[in-house]
Amino acid sequence: MKPARDWSAFLCLVFGAGVLLCDGKLGKRQTASHCSADSFNCSIGPCIDYSLACDGHADCSDGSDETRHLCSELFKTCPSYAFRCNYGACVDKTAKCNGKKDCVDGSDESLPECKANVQNNQTKCRDMFACSNGQCVESYLVCDGRTDCTDGSDETQDLCNGFITCPSYAFRCKYGACVDESAKCNGIKDCVDGSDENLPECKTNTQVNQTIGTKCQGRNKFKCKSGKCINKASTCDGIRDCQDGSDETLLLCKNVQCSKYAFKCDYGACVNKSSECFGKEQCSNGSVQEHCKPITPIPAVENHKNISQSSIESTTQSNNMQKCMVPNTEGTIYYYNNINQKNVLPYHTQVDQNTLVYEDCEADYYKVVPTRFMVCLESGQWEPLVRDQLCLKKCPPMTSDSLDIQCSYNGEPVDCSKSSINGTKLRPSCKSTHSLPNGQIETPVELYCQSNGKWSGQLYTCVPQCGKIVPPSKPLIFHGVTAYYGTAPWNVGIYRRDKNNNYKMHCGGSLITSNLIISAAHCFWESDSTNKIIMNNGKYKIAVGKYVSNILEMDNEFTQIIEVELIYINNNFFGHTGFYAYDIAVVVLQTKVKISYMVSPVCMDWTDKFSIPNDGSLGKIVGWGKTEHMVQSSTLLEASLPYINHTACRNMYRNGFEVFVTSDKFCAGTKSGQGVLEGDSGAGLTFEHDSLHYLTGVTSDKDPNTNDSIALFTDVSYHLQWIRTIYTNYSN
Repeated sequence: MKPARDWSAFLCLVFGAGVLLCDGKLGKRQTASHCSADSFNCSIGPCIDYSLACDGHADCSDGSDETRHLCSELFKTCPSYAFRCNYGACVDKTAKCNGKKDCVDGSDESLPECKANVQNNQTKCRDMFACSNGQCVESYLVCDGRTDCTDGSDETQDLCNGFITCPSYAFRCKYGACVDESAKCNGIKDCVDGSDENLPECKTNTQVNQTIGTKCQGRNKFKCKSGKCINKASTCDGIRDCQDGSDETLLLCKNVQCSKYAFKCDYGACVNKSSECFGKEQCSNGSVQEHCKPITPIPAVENHKNISQSSIESTTQSNNMQKCMVPNTEGTIYYYNNINQKNVLPYHTQVDQNTLVYEDCEADYYKVVPTRFMVCLESGQWEPLVRDQLCLKKCPPMTSDSLDIQCSYNGEPVDCSKSSINGTKLRPSCKSTHSLPNGQIETPVELYCQSNGKWSGQLYTCVPQCGKIVPPSKPLIFHGVTAYYGTAPWNVGIYRRDKNNNYKMHCGGSLITSNLIISAAHCFWESDSTNKIIMNNGKYKIAVGKYVSNILEMDNEFTQIIEVELIYINNNFFGHTGFYAYDIAVVVLQTKVKISYMVSPVCMDWTDKFSIPNDGSLGKIVGWGKTEHMVQSSTLLEASLPYINHTACRNMYRNGFEVFVTSDKFCAGTKSGQGVLEGDSGAGLTFEHDSLHYLTGVTSDKDPNTNDSIALFTDVSYHLQWIRTIYTNYSN
């Protein structure tokens, strides 16, 4: 099926309510009530786009979009770069004498200068199809449903019934041509004889004429006795298109002349000769079977030098006969078609003369025309010679964790997570949980799948929005309160495998990007360990989106359990002997978490934009640590802790614990009230800036000799450079 020519798209602009600006002049078209303002109402059949009217190609099944009355009014004149058909349509100036009927009436090929061109071309058709009038057209345009020869000799029953076999994905017109399967009943006459629109399953608007007193519109219509209108091409073809059979009668068909490739039924209809004696009663009265005769090979058309159908049966040939070599064409496979079975031919296979070879596409390629084939000529050349590629490479799938991707082809949605064909449009945008880095403003972008199999540009990357909670968000800590789902989407539970191979809650952590977690070094430190990069051996797992501490309980749709790949411990951390200085670790995950409103990272103040909190400022912390009753909480708890600066914190201790208040520590909590206990280690303390939560501290240690809720936190800002190095290596 050929693409619709779209000349009027260059000549007219539609401005609602049927108003058009055509070649600088304002006109008004009357539209039917069931057509949109920018559509043209065919006399019979569905609406078409107004840009298809008077473009030289009949898009309405009845041709009402290409009439002298319409086109002479629509286009008073054609622009200088166009040719005006006799009936008024405007087509490309190059359409003149190009061997193709670009005007419906063929007036672009009936000019005096065209006759000279035809005579000159008669000797130039060796590797092309020679029309009856001497015109040359590409062989792959023969029997494709559209007349490319000005005399129509490339789309005749004589030629097409004996020349081509349609593949399974194509529709065969009644006269033998092959068009795309989607051509059936689409409201457009893709077969020259209109047989793709006259099938029993096609229920078109022609039914409005099914009254005896109504005259059928159009010269190419036949009215059944019942009043139904059908195409004249559907009469005397062996098939009852009229329910009363009035299109297949002796009175109507007795004078019909059948071609040598057709069988004449008793009552005069013509049917495909290849149906003879194959049990297919193509005559409406079954007369094919009654007069069945031995089958003789279908002679090939003269234009193709006795080419036979399918893979030609072997014949006695002399040893010096030239053979054809299977070409090496990107994306194309060549095969014999034997009883619907593909016998693929390797590159450089020698093929006998008069052999028909079909073409198809490899995976990740697509066909620009529904079907194509080649024939080996006596000269050892293929007809047609391999010129234009049948198969174009598809563009690779496009997917993204951070982008919503919308794709379309010809205005219809398509899936870009699969390979895409040329002309596919792709529009990316940051997911609702993501945004462009560094506060950049997102502007609309559109990518195109190009004919070389490459997209016209690359996808960009958005970063997860950080530090946002979901209000109201679902008992953490000492005197803690129940934490709601989404109260801290960055919260991570870290689980360690015990001697019974069960994973138990061990520490907390904070998600800073989709595959990195900040926690405390002492959660992973062993006293005899000297290695600061711990390769995971299945000892640790993490969970995000959890409310219940039990790792086996998938308590909501956002819960994800992920393996740990490795753990980085700060090189200056030496546990208790080092007074828990540099008590910070970065956990790398094997796979990225899926970002959502309920699972998203906490913000990091990479540029020290925000000053340290004032004493008394409340920070937020969540976890599954022990409650004031010294019982491990089974559900997530939340607490608000006031900030205490490093100096004030150190001055609070006089029992020797002050040595643990190292230079990278601050305190949070009160003498009584909410605080952290065992099991909360590694959990993040966040403070709010500009309505976003920033990771400020990591739960580190607590004086075991006091009953208050004050705890030590590792100051994240003290370790930003070390964290940034790891972040840079793993965030891309």
